[in-house]
Amino acid sequence: VAQVETVLYRVPPSDLTKVSPVFRDMLETPSGSEASEGRSDNRPIFLESITRIDWERLLKVIFHKSYLDPPLQFNLDEWISVLKLSTLWKMDVVRATAIKSIEEFDDPARRIHVAREYGILPSYYLPALTQLVMRPNPLSVQDLGYLGPECGLNIASIRERMN
Repeated sequence: VAQVETVLYRVPPSDLTKVSPVFRDMLETPSGSEASEGRSDNRPIFLESITRIDWERLLKVIFHKSYLDPPLQFNLDEWISVLKLSTLWKMDVVRATAIKSIEEFDDPARRIHVAREYGILPSYYLPALTQLVMRPNPLSVQDLGYLGPECGLNIASIRERMN
């Protein structure tokens, strides 16, 4: 049982422990007779600083059965929620799915921002950098917000030299 904000979620422990060593450690039964945290409504695992919306998005991915269910139709914000929590709890398979899904969105500046924020290797965002350099329209204020001034100036400089 996990508590996010004020809501209790009864999630089978095995569904969390098979994808996360962090949850595996949290849900291990101690050697004493006292029930471990997360095994009952009276002793939920409190997931502080986590929003219900992020948690529910993550659960949708964990419970998704790709061979039975249609592919998940998440938008970019939903996949970023999944990436955030899967990174936090070392859910490598879920994280890889989120990263692959984020690649499909046509928002190169935001993909670069997300990659830097969540420790994704620079080789992941090289295509997004190339896309920003090669596209006909200039960087927008929103792009600069995601890239930061230094990266934005570097891209603008490269674009200028190419023309």
